[in-house]
Amino acid sequence: MPNTELLTCHEVMRLTGIRSRTTIWRRIRRGAFPHPIDIGGGRIRVRRQII
Repeated sequence: MPNTELLTCHEVMRLTGIRSRTTIWRRIRRGAFPHPIDIGGGRIRVRRQII
């Protein structure tokens, strides 16, 4: 996976217009949003190309 940019939750919120982390997690659980990647240390990211 060359040059895959990983976004933080706040970056995803800014790009999508979603105003709440809770809304993002609800959409993930419903399958309406891509599952994040656990990069360790309690940190997660979402691939930019998926958004």
